[in-house]
Amino acid sequence: VFIPRSETEVLVDAVVAELADAASPLVLDVGTGCGNIAVALAVLVPGARLLASDISSDALDCARENAHLHQVGDRITFAQGDLYAPFDLPVYRSRLDAIVSNPPYVPIHEIGQLPREVRDHEPRVALDGGDDGLAVLGRLVREGRHLLMPGGLLAFEVGEAQADAVSELIGSLGPYGYPKTIHDYAHKERIILARTRSHRQTPRGER
Repeated sequence: VFIPRSETEVLVDAVVAELADAASPLVLDVGTGCGNIAVALAVLVPGARLLASDISSDALDCARENAHLHQVGDRITFAQGDLYAPFDLPVYRSRLDAIVSNPPYVPIHEIGQLPREVRDHEPRVALDGGDDGLAVLGRLVREGRHLLMPGGLLAFEVGEAQADAVSELIGSLGPYGYPKTIHDYAHKERIILARTRSHRQTPRGER
């Protein structure tokens, strides 16, 4: 199971701020892993209902245990499958307030250069972002548009030096307003936020 890092805390805090005006938001955490994002959002946004997907049954077992330990298991629906597949259903289309993900974003040729504790002990599927690191991120941007409601939030953690490329991809797709980037604790652009077009097209704080 992928071990969450400090950048993921920044992602969660940003999503909590974006959901401040939502009474009972419906949020999808794609590639939930140990469930840290879904569980944290359930704890920090008491009215939220979470959906959480992962391709790994072992990861989902861990996520369910974490949700139970934090007493939010009744507000999180876990399902196994690739990215959006478990929740790409009519009942959820144009219904989600937010899609959140800390996806695989390490370029395949850089995996061997990762610290040993990461390279040797975390599932490759949780790291491998394809040739340029953007394979999964690109799918997340393209394939999730129809699930978000107007004004719905897209929120991703990205790798170092990927923020511009991901922002350009999001900006090139009609349904989204211009994305906002957020720095992590090391002052690197690691979080991308964007909203589908509505009366408020950009995330909080963006001009």
